[in-house]
Amino acid sequence: MRDIKVSDEPLMSVSFSPVGEQFASAGYDGIVRVWNRSGKKLSELKPQSDLIWRLSFSPDGKHIATAGFDGTAQLWDWRSQKQFARLYMGQTHVFTVSFAPDGEIVVGAGDGSVRRWKPQELKLSTLLNQGCNWLTNYFIAKPQALLDLRVCQSNSILQETAPALVVKGREEAKKGEVEKAIKLFKLAQRGNPQLLSNPESEAQKYKTIGEAEQLYDEGKLLASDKLYKEAISKYNRSLILNPHNAEVLTSRAVASWQLDREKHKGQILADLEQAIKVDPKIARAWVQLGSYYGIEGQYKDALSALNQAVQLDPGNDDRAIYTRSLLYYLAASYPETLGEFSKQELYQKALKDLNRAIELNSADQEAFSLRGRVYEALGRYDEALSDYDRAIQLNQYDKDTIELRDDLLQRKKQSQQQ
Repeated sequence: MRDIKVSDEPLMSVSFSPVGEQFASAGYDGIVRVWNRSGKKLSELKPQSDLIWRLSFSPDGKHIATAGFDGTAQLWDWRSQKQFARLYMGQTHVFTVSFAPDGEIVVGAGDGSVRRWKPQELKLSTLLNQGCNWLTNYFIAKPQALLDLRVCQSNSILQETAPALVVKGREEAKKGEVEKAIKLFKLAQRGNPQLLSNPESEAQKYKTIGEAEQLYDEGKLLASDKLYKEAISKYNRSLILNPHNAEVLTSRAVASWQLDREKHKGQILADLEQAIKVDPKIARAWVQLGSYYGIEGQYKDALSALNQAVQLDPGNDDRAIYTRSLLYYLAASYPETLGEFSKQELYQKALKDLNRAIELNSADQEAFSLRGRVYEALGRYDEALSDYDRAIQLNQYDKDTIELRDDLLQRKKQSQQQ
């Protein structure tokens, strides 16, 4: 028999392992130390920041449970020094802990309560499953992470993340990362086979869509630089790859309009009608179609198209509202074109739309200029001059508005002289 010095602080608990030659000690310093019979320290755990009242080995000798002053019972793998589980008993101290032969733990607290505790964390597979389940929301946000975490590719997680995997796969395919996309699609297929039938063909499909979108973006940049012929060439190539893109069809119609409306009006109308057929909710195409019909003198068709554009985004599409106000203003000169409205009613409708367009975009120079014309037509000359001035402030090179303002000022001056 011999003494072994295990701590400089008072000890509260010592326990022998049911198997093997180890024993553990713990006490006031909050540290668990595992020793062999000869006194060699094998492991050191630091479960609590304060003292430990009791400790106990599991029946298989692999784990140690501790009862602490901080109100917790904790479960540790003493060899790896990793905590597997933690049980908080509330605002009280935990004074005792003991294992049953089947691995269940009984925990006793200072408030007189006893709790039976059987942590699932005792099994590595359970630990991994729980960790993966905790990451489910992360996998939904970052589904590509599953490619590197095969251990988390369980049926339940793949079912949860399948839609996100498909979305991410399509993104990767569009960037040309076909192999990565196929892997993502295959994972999604395992989670939900109904989402897609052929990962390889899906990847190729979206690779093509990505190439089409790239050409479309290049076309938009060219169009913004007023290189309409070059932009149309890009749009044409994009539509060869993906002929059912309503945005590209509309953009090609707009570019053709800017290049030579009269020469290309057949293609413009065909593109706009096809765009609306592909996507009836594309307001930009309806606005352009309304403009097309208006210039062609088909005012009723123009009004119908512009009403549709406004209805798609009620009160928020300033371009649709402005274009409709222009139609009302022009129709007022030819009331028979919209026979259900009188000339005065058409001016009032134009004014209402222009007020809303300016409310949505206070820097809309065209809207101020047109509202000035409407005010002038209604005989509200001071308001007309105010709007003309504002339009000129926004664009000092607008010769038409300058001419309208100067002409109105001259007429007002002549009227005052008379």
